[in-house]
Amino acid sequence: MMKIVRLLAEYVGGGHKAIIICGVDELGYLVKGEWHGHWDMGATYIPFLFRKLSSNSKTQVYYDGYSKDHGDEMTLGTLPVKVGEYFSVFDKDGEWNYQIKSIHYYVSE
Repeated sequence: MMKIVRLLAEYVGGGHKAIIICGVDELGYLVKGEWHGHWDMGATYIPFLFRKLSSNSKTQVYYDGYSKDHGDEMTLGTLPVKVGEYFSVFDKDGEWNYQIKSIHYYVSE
């Protein structure tokens, strides 16, 4: 059964956070599909969409006016999503490492 979660992750170098809404399966892995999030840069927010194409794939991150042919790579979901776990985002400027600080599970009735 899929659960919807809100993740709060902090950039390892400090200064900004990622807030991500996504689905996880019963083992804690990111579920295939399109999910949403934003980077909280302090004074600004940068929204993004990310796609998980298969159960063992990395995700692709897309920003405003994205092309489905190109996105930044993100490792979120290659391991079970849990507090303390790390993931990386790779863009044209390099690698950005984040640690998951909290997970909020949304429950449906």
